[in-house]
Formats: sequence, structure tokens, C-alpha cells
Amino acid sequence: MKRKILGLVEIVYIKGKYSNGKSRELKVRAKIDTGATRSSISKTLVRKLRFGKARRTAIIKSAFGKERRKLIKIPIRLRGKVLKAFFSIADRRHLAHRVLIGQNVLRMGKFLIDPLK
Repeated sequence: MKRKILGLVEIVYIKGKYSNGKSRELKVRAKIDTGATRSSISKTLVRKLRFGKARRTAIIKSAFGKERRKLIKIPIRLRGKVLKAFFSIADRRHLAHRVLIGQNVLRMGKFLIDPLK
């Protein structure tokens, strides 16, 4: 099996819902971060895609310190692979990308990272 190679920024398709309840897939540019244990998604995207309430929380360490964040399981499509993984919900307005793909998704998809790609 040939493993998919990712660059530092990739297009991710996130499955959510419209206000009428119909399914939709949103195309988003995501930052690939091998140093992040868990993936992260912006609060605004969670609202836009109408995900339900987050039922789990976790302590997340970041450059800004430690904080307790809500976790939500989200279906995504990355380089043709469909995965369902936990993302921490964060305020990412001040960051360049609304989605960060961390080690949990990278391991699940068995991806290789090429920073030159």
C-alpha cells in the first residue's frame, strides 16, 4: 500500500450540515502540524457546520499555555482518505488556518509529511 504524502498546508473537506439539516462538505485549507498531539478546529467553523454539543473535554498544551477545551468528533476527507477524529475546539481567529491537523489524524491516516511539497 502506497502511503499518501502531505505538505505543510493541505485541503481538507469537513462534513457538516446546512441550517435545513441537509449534509454538506466544506473545503478548508488546514495546517499540518506534526508537533501537535491533537487536531484543532475553529469555533466559527463548528458553528457554521452545525455540529452538535461537545461531550468530552481535554487539557491542551499550546504556545499560549494549558487550557481545558471541548472535543468534538468530526468526519473529514484528506487526500482521498475519509477519517473520523476528535478535534479540540479553539478560537483560531488570530491564526492563518481555521483547522490544524495533528498527530491523531496523521497516525490514523498513516500519512507521510514532506515539507517541500
